[in-house]
Amino acid sequence: MTFNDFPYTRPDLADLQAQLDRILQSLQQAGDAPAFLEILHEYDDLKSHFMTLAELAAIRHTLDTRDPFYTAENDWFDASMPLIEESFQKILDQVLHSPFRPDIEQVIPETWFMAAEMDRKSFSPEIIPLLQKEASLASAYQNLIASAQIPFDGTQHTLAQLEKPMNDPDPEVRKAASLAYWGWFAQNEPELQALFSDLVQVRTDMAHCLGFESFTDLGYLRMHRFDYDRKDVETYRQQILEDIVPLCQELYTAQKQRLHTASLPVWQEKSEFPSGNPAPVCAGSEMTARAQRMYRELSEETGRFFDDMSARQLMDLEAQPGKAAGGYCTWLPDHRAPFIFANSNGTQSDVET
Repeated sequence: MTFNDFPYTRPDLADLQAQLDRILQSLQQAGDAPAFLEILHEYDDLKSHFMTLAELAAIRHTLDTRDPFYTAENDWFDASMPLIEESFQKILDQVLHSPFRPDIEQVIPETWFMAAEMDRKSFSPEIIPLLQKEASLASAYQNLIASAQIPFDGTQHTLAQLEKPMNDPDPEVRKAASLAYWGWFAQNEPELQALFSDLVQVRTDMAHCLGFESFTDLGYLRMHRFDYDRKDVETYRQQILEDIVPLCQELYTAQKQRLHTASLPVWQEKSEFPSGNPAPVCAGSEMTARAQRMYRELSEETGRFFDDMSARQLMDLEAQPGKAAGGYCTWLPDHRAPFIFANSNGTQSDVET
């Protein structure tokens, strides 16, 4: 079954809620650790199915943000996910405070409990309306960026597609493409600024509601940062300032010498060599085929894995009108399958991706 054939139906929120309530009651009544663990696996299967449908809706929405069906489904999940999160949290609390936890910890990895503790600290029913508003604002930003259709050299370009002329060997082409790219942001600055301001405010309100000084501390919890904290990042930033910034200045000086230019305005910054930047010698299906050969040569396991991804069409790589910006990899639990989303545009980053 290929990705396009993966079935999708909008979850029945009332039915899901009833099943979660039943699981919570069963956990409370479990007589021993094996029974508790079996019910916990049932919860995991139920949540995995729900998250599979949520990811399918999100992926298909990002593939074409103009699609009215998946736009509506994306909006539904924006509103519904915070509502169902309350039930997820009740079950997590039951697990975290269970008398069987020492037995369960012998089976379930420690990181599962660490993530659950962070989820518990980063949620309260009081912030449900704020979570809904946050999701709505994030979707509005994504859709605005995806809507960009910028005239350049006689054709319409998305923001991702403009990256190629922004890397052109001709500095005048680079300059014109850069002006078109940043000109779109200038034209849409009022809406972008409003979305950013609203998002900062809603996240600040969320943090204060949960007892945090700012969203920064809440953000670390939401990203499940168990291995480093805010102080580690402050140290890292200082190291960048002291060690990396001077090195970058040396690299920029060498770049200006290669380009025979006195400065590096924005349209010059991406140009590494007078003859042009490295670029793929192939694109699309041919690039995927070459990657497939590489993964087969790397190992039997990676070859089988990439073959399966290709056969099941678990990648969408080309920049297209209406497609969301950026790239990501996500997971579809029911299908035991990853999905890779990218915006290939004929530049060096296509090969790196």
